[in-house]
Amino acid sequence: MPTATPDNPIAQQLDALLRTAGLPIKYVDAFGSRVIVTCHGEATARRVVPLLQAGSFTIEGVIASQDDVVGSEHAFFPVCTPVWRVHARVIA
Repeated sequence: MPTATPDNPIAQQLDALLRTAGLPIKYVDAFGSRVIVTCHGEATARRVVPLLQAGSFTIEGVIASQDDVVGSEHAFFPVCTPVWRVHARVIA
């Protein structure tokens, strides 16, 4: 099941590459030369880093964050789940 931005071929290719490598990522976003890979855990995020570095990306950071749970936007207290984001940019 691809989890990349549907209209972004770079995100789709990177999503396919990471899933082929057996990494259980949550989704991939690409904005110009910047890429954000969202993972469920820190260990997965740390395993993504060497693959991105081998693929001509510079790692800008691995950051703990939160995602809102879909369907909880009308709850009194919105439900969030912890995630880890790998921020990278393409080496020019």
